[in-house]
Amino acid sequence: MFKRAFSKFFDPKYYTLLRLIALSAMKQKNKPGKIRISGFKIEYNDIRALMGMYHEIIYQDHYRFATGSEKPVIIDCGANIGLSVLYFHRVHPKAQILAIEADPAVAAILRRNLEANGCAATVIEKAAWSNSDSEITFGQAGADSGSIFSTENVIRVPTIRFKDILDEYPSIDLIKMDIEGAEMEVIEDCYSSLDRSKYVFIEFHSFPQREQRLERILELLASRGFRYKVLQARREERPFMQDITKQEMDVQLNVFFSKN
Repeated sequence: MFKRAFSKFFDPKYYTLLRLIALSAMKQKNKPGKIRISGFKIEYNDIRALMGMYHEIIYQDHYRFATGSEKPVIIDCGANIGLSVLYFHRVHPKAQILAIEADPAVAAILRRNLEANGCAATVIEKAAWSNSDSEITFGQAGADSGSIFSTENVIRVPTIRFKDILDEYPSIDLIKMDIEGAEMEVIEDCYSSLDRSKYVFIEFHSFPQREQRLERILELLASRGFRYKVLQARREERPFMQDITKQEMDVQLNVFFSKN
């Protein structure tokens, strides 16, 4: 335990995280910029959002998975500005990566970050949904929390049926899904195709005005042979004392599904 506690002081990623925390305290929300971190050239739209992504993706190494394939297939649904895509590209240089991002402003940054770092992932600029060839309202948050359920800066974006994407692949190594609350509708439509993948990551979001349906997601993936681990995505003190009516989002969890 003590070895693990002190090892972070010898990890360059720890000091990069501290740097991002300091910058987050100094800079305004939704203020764009550019930075070099851990060998990546990153354009961002919000330094606090980038700090959170770095902590989870790079520092905690949450998305690492085992594969015997030299060219694993990775579908990143909700790729945001592309830090996760760049991480996958670094760990698996020959991977076939598909990045899906609904927000056109964020997708533009995603494309520039991929180009700046020599990553040739395929980008789909549509909202993953339960049907295709339609449009859906989408609230642009300016950072990492744009959502079809947000009422801020609402635009209309084209949709693509996520199940149709999955069905194009005979096998998939990892599906990452971070689509800010739309996961329930998408999973209910595509769960029968999820077992093409050995690993599935879902960031679960709960909104006070909507029914909580985490148990349904767990049930659907368990029916396809997955086991799961649930981790808290954001730390919250005194949960019983929180007034959820004043929160835009009351629960955020990282759920890791895998097959034996």
